[in-house]
Amino acid sequence: MAMPSHDAQVPSPDRPIPWGWISGIFAGSRALYLLIVWSIPALTVGHDVYGGGKGFQQPWGQWLLQALYNADSGFYWTIAAHGYDHARFNTHTLYNWAFFPLYPWLTKWCAAPWGPSAIIPVGIILSNGAFFAALILLYRWLSRYTSSENARFGVLLAAFNPMTPYFAAYRATALFFLLVVGALDAMDRRAWGWALIFGALASLTKTTGILLAIPYALALWTRPWDRPWWQRWAWFFGGGTLGFGYGVVGIIDNRVAGTPLAFMKIQAAWGRQSEFPFLATLHWLHHPMNALTASGGWSLPLFAIILSALTGLLALWMLRKRDWWPAAWYMGLTVILSNSYNMFDGIPRFFAELPPWYLGWTLWQHQANKRHLVLMVTMASLVLYCALWVLGVHAVQN
Repeated sequence: MAMPSHDAQVPSPDRPIPWGWISGIFAGSRALYLLIVWSIPALTVGHDVYGGGKGFQQPWGQWLLQALYNADSGFYWTIAAHGYDHARFNTHTLYNWAFFPLYPWLTKWCAAPWGPSAIIPVGIILSNGAFFAALILLYRWLSRYTSSENARFGVLLAAFNPMTPYFAAYRATALFFLLVVGALDAMDRRAWGWALIFGALASLTKTTGILLAIPYALALWTRPWDRPWWQRWAWFFGGGTLGFGYGVVGIIDNRVAGTPLAFMKIQAAWGRQSEFPFLATLHWLHHPMNALTASGGWSLPLFAIILSALTGLLALWMLRKRDWWPAAWYMGLTVILSNSYNMFDGIPRFFAELPPWYLGWTLWQHQANKRHLVLMVTMASLVLYCALWVLGVHAVQN
């Protein structure tokens, strides 16, 4: 299949993809998650759990459904089943304007032969299929920066990352992750056309997709170039395509809510106000014991702060080498922007959606010889986070 654009004489360090190994790792991660989901009602005693909504007397299949469909899943489903809410902009109720449309549209189209009742199961299958495909592309991308053994380790970290519930559920996370990996992989191959296609689709999936403009611009100007100078500038300005999602959602919101900024305004109405980066962290550090959870119990500030610090340090460490600049700046900017609000909601998930996060830890553990430490912390965090998710603790479902 011909690429939309590919510079001549591009080296191809791609190694053979270990399909069987990646398939086993993916299956193992899902089996572990299922084990956690179905172990909770068997190992606990009581009738209700923290967060409410799950009774231990329920069938185990119901526990699985509630683990795969909760919180924001409902907003995606309403878009798939009924479209965006039609109402003049107001904050009297929870509208679905803040959510981008590609994932719910895909679940609707794929479920069309079976009707609306199939949207949720089809969406869950789509999420897990997208995540498996993302692991394949992630291996190919990682293998350009490190050995085959280390690339496998990076895939292992992604497959068993603590935020696994997001990648398995009826949510846009797995699809977004796939598109971001595809965009970064295309940038490395200097296939600028594919990078813009993947990036535009990512921007149509989640608000943070537009941040791919950073690694795109850096890759464009730091990778070798053997074509006329004006073509580089043409690709540079073509990067405006990475804002495609904002344009589409703006048109939709203007039609259904009367303002093209409804997707931003509704988040502000929910309490997500912009402020100076890390100001919320300073406020929390001033009174840490008074706010172990925040935003009505929907976030864990300490967890978000620790992950932000580690991710920021990892981005700085990766800036040592020019080849890692696009990934490092992309990761660093995500840390800054995710901490530019008055709440900690979603911060851990933003990092889990970053392919450079797995690249950075893979490279660091190789140089520091800390493979077992990184893997042990990852697996322990996975079990704890998944257990809290299944128990319905709001702070991990933001």
